[in-house]
Amino acid sequence: MVGPQKIIKPKVVVGEPLNNMIKLSSLIKEVEVGPGHENDRDMVVGVAEILRMVDDMNNRKEIAEAMLRKFKSEDVIHNASEFLTLCGISL
Repeated sequence: MVGPQKIIKPKVVVGEPLNNMIKLSSLIKEVEVGPGHENDRDMVVGVAEILRMVDDMNNRKEIAEAMLRKFKSEDVIHNASEFLTLCGISL
């Protein structure tokens, strides 16, 4: 059983990241997207995270290739090499 935990309220200053958070905007490639594509990147990253759970590399690669075909057929904005890297598949 876990005892009571101390609740810490961080001081937030508008325009500044919290001390314990990493500002990721400099690490993520920002791309202007049209209507209907606002969530494409989140979806692609989510699929990659799920694929990393597949232990067998042959199965993971096969599923990743199928997902790339599906992204293309559904006009999902993505970067194939970045997706494969996120999946843990070396090129």
